[in-house]
Amino acid sequence: MTALAGAAHVDAQDDVIAHDTDGDACICGPTVVPRRCSDGSLGWHVTHNRLDAPERPGRNAHA
Repeated sequence: MTALAGAAHVDAQDDVIAHDTDGDACICGPTVVPRRCSDGSLGWHVTHNRLDAPERPGRNAHA
């Protein structure tokens, strides 16, 4: 849907789906927030959500 050029994506490894890291249209409903970069510019931080029962013991919500 929306192209987020230069966005930093945090996605769950070994999840039941492949996460779309080309924008913010991933099926997992990622959280997208602006972040200040070290050079003073604004960038995007995209945090994806696990879809394979993150409440299981020993599994982190984000890898």
